[in-house]
Amino acid sequence: LNTARHQLTQANAQLDSLFRHQVVAMQNLNHMLGLPLSNDTAITLNRTYASPPSNVEQHIAREVPQSINIRQLELDVASAIGARRVYTNSNAEINITDNDRHRALTTAAASHNTIASLRNRIALQDTVDRARTGLEQAERNMSAAIHRAHTNYTGLVAQEASLQRDLTQAQAALEAVVINFELGYATQLEVDRANLAILAIQQDIERVLNDMWIQAFILENPSLLQ
Repeated sequence: LNTARHQLTQANAQLDSLFRHQVVAMQNLNHMLGLPLSNDTAITLNRTYASPPSNVEQHIAREVPQSINIRQLELDVASAIGARRVYTNSNAEINITDNDRHRALTTAAASHNTIASLRNRIALQDTVDRARTGLEQAERNMSAAIHRAHTNYTGLVAQEASLQRDLTQAQAALEAVVINFELGYATQLEVDRANLAILAIQQDIERVLNDMWIQAFILENPSLLQ
């Protein structure tokens, strides 16, 4: 009897833990949505909306250039190139060699104007290079983030399918325990355990569905990744 009471206490503690986890998850969701933490908020996954792109590479090729952040970085590159052209009064590309840098910084024989001109050219070219590097890095980061979101979504789909199978088995187990309990072959503790197993699986399914919704939302709105 003491063992049964101890097991029942443990089962109740697990239920309390699941409830607290659900409350925290709901508060986090409310915070993300900008709602009061006490709101009784839940997300229902829209399967049509949540479908990931069939070809992630095409999705990346379409979405990355449309990103507000990427467009701004492209403008930064164009602005840097424009400033360089205005200074040099030429549309040709400028190649600032290591020898140019060395002359600008160390050649005592060069005139003050020559040194200043070379330094300005170097500074303008460095600005262009930094802008281009920033744009390329942002494009790589965004592409990688979309790949991760797609991989995460695919993994979550498989995880949900596995949990749904577990839930079906747990519900069948509960039905069997309830029948045995009514016949006097099972205890209330066994019924409680079977119910607890179902609640735990349902909690995991809810968490996975919320995560799927988030990953799908990211795939549909990749600018949020910046």
